[in-house]
Amino acid sequence: MKKEYRRKTEQFVALPYKMLDSPHWIALTHSARTLYAYIKRQRDTIDSRGRKINRSDDSLQIGYADVRHVMSKDTFRKSKADLINRGFIDVVTPGKFPNVKTVVSLSGRWQQADPNPQLFDSPF
Repeated sequence: MKKEYRRKTEQFVALPYKMLDSPHWIALTHSARTLYAYIKRQRDTIDSRGRKINRSDDSLQIGYADVRHVMSKDTFRKSKADLINRGFIDVVTPGKFPNVKTVVSLSGRWQQADPNPQLFDSPF
């Protein structure tokens, strides 16, 4: 019998405490947090041989097909808009449905000292 191959460590997405404690992160919906994890997961990808693939923050692609098993189209659209408005991602190249994914970059705008109070009054 063949020996079953198992990874020694599970893959994970690292999120800094500073971000988790920020009012912008706290105000995100659960769906937006999930979408952010999927986007960040693309940057920290490991190939089949266990080597880390380094991608720049400006070449991360996201489309509905990547998260269709987790959320609906409308939820995906709202979550992406929420991440953009709160400063977690920036759109580099907008996508064109259905074949071209949106190219996004991870952003540090959520770290601004004075958060916009209008963002925290949103009902969703």
